[in-house]
This record gives sequence, C-alpha cells and structure tokens, in this order.
Amino acid sequence: MRETINQGSRSNANPKLTEQLKSSPAILNQILEKYRNDPDIDEVIEIIRLDAEITTRILEIANSAAFSPGSPVTSLKSAVSNIGSNEIIRNVICLAVSGKLDRPLSGYGMEDHDLWRHSVYTAYAAERLGQICSMDDETVQTAFTVGLLHDIGKVLTNEYLKRHPVSPLISVTKDGADVIQIERNNLFMDHAQTGAEIIRYWNLPEIITDAIRYHHAPGNTQSPIASIVHLADAAAHISGHGYGFSAMASHIDQVAWERTGFNSEMFYLLLMELQIMESEIERMMGLAR
Repeated sequence: MRETINQGSRSNANPKLTEQLKSSPAILNQILEKYRNDPDIDEVIEIIRLDAEITTRILEIANSAAFSPGSPVTSLKSAVSNIGSNEIIRNVICLAVSGKLDRPLSGYGMEDHDLWRHSVYTAYAAERLGQICSMDDETVQTAFTVGLLHDIGKVLTNEYLKRHPVSPLISVTKDGADVIQIERNNLFMDHAQTGAEIIRYWNLPEIITDAIRYHHAPGNTQSPIASIVHLADAAAHISGHGYGFSAMASHIDQVAWERTGFNSEMFYLLLMELQIMESEIERMMGLAR
C-alpha cells in the first residue's frame, strides 16, 4: 500500500484523500471479527454504542417505516432486537464505509452517489447470490462486504485519471474496451489491485483482500467469493446500476459460472430480485449518506 500511495503522490493525488484511505473505519474491523465468532446481541451493542454517529443512524433505521415500530425505539438493544443482529451488522458495515465511497469520480465519468449506489447494489446482489448458492452464513456476509468494497480502489486511481484523462477509457462504452487493461497500461496498477492494497492496509481478513484483487479475474484465485462478486458486479451493471464510462462494460468470466454453479436462467432471476429489492436498497443508501 505504501508503494501505491507513493505512486499516487507522484501523480498529484490529493494527500488528504490518501490519508483518509489509509485509515480503516475502526468499527468495521471489530464488527467483522465479532461476526466471524457468531456474536450475541450484547456483543454487537457493545461495539456500536461507542460510535455516536452510527448509533444515531441505527436508531433512525429502527424507527423508519420499513420496520414499522409500534412505539418509538430509543435504545440500541431495542433497535437490534427489532431489526435483527445480521441486518444490524449489514447496516453497520454500510454506515462505516459510506464516507469513503459516496463521492463523485470524474476520472471515471461518475457523478455524486454513482459509486456508492453501484457498490450497494453489488453488495446486495453478492449476498443474495451467496444465499442462492447455499454458501454458509460467514461466506454470505463476506460476499456482502466484498461487494460493498470491490471498487474502493477507484477512489485512488481516480485522482490520476481526473488530472490526466485517458481517451480509451472515455470511449469504453463505444468499443467494449477492457477497463482493467486500460488502467494497467496508463496507471501501471488497476483499481482492483489498488483496492486490495487499501484493504490490506486496513488489516481486514486476507479472504476479503484476495476477492477484491481478483473480482475481475476470478480464475486467478481459488476463492469462491471473487466469483460471486464478479457475477454480482455484472448484475449491478446490467440492472442499470453501473455508471460512468464503464457502465455497459460487463463481461462475465466463464470461471465465475463454473465456480458458483450459476447459469443464465438463475442470473436472470437474480436481476429480477434486484428490482424487487430496489426500495430496500435505496432506503439503505439514503440512511447511510
């Protein structure tokens, strides 16, 4: 990551942004660690209550129309009880990283909220895909986290692209060019590699780092999560939630089909489910901003 940051500095990357990306949301590491150990409600509350902003947002969610509380929810314990610990964890992960992802990326032709919206839709698609493939709960939760963070590397590579626009990238939707290869040719490191280094710097589990690094090349790893997120990323693009210059570039690697056992009919059903979940996903996006 230090080499990546140094490269960013030489390409006039915003030093404040670089420092922000070096800093992992503390609550993210804690909540993921607890999830892997099958936490009880009291453990989840103990983590959340130390973060005033996330506590406030969780209470907002618990009091929203989506959960239709009979009376006002005023405590974290009641909020977790009403919403459910798994749903709470998903919400906390989104709230923890939204500040790093909810920003325009002019170098990629992405406007306000585009990256955040694509990331959230990919996360939900990855979670549902994992469930359909009968993955265990930990794998499904990890797929959600990777889906949410899969494009975080673009936040840093954007710093170069917005100062040095790459014409092949701008025309990617016209000729179906490979965005990853264009990044490598011009930046010497693509956004997936950059994102993996950011996540490694955060000391998140290697399984998350690995899946982010190879979400565009699932055949280069044995991790099924890379294949899940590869398909989920494509589903988000095809369902209309891919944005910027690469909005229509959604090549699907054959390895992802083979590793997950997914087929075109199942993929179509996943797209339908994303449409059905749209109001829930948009609610989450709004609360996490």
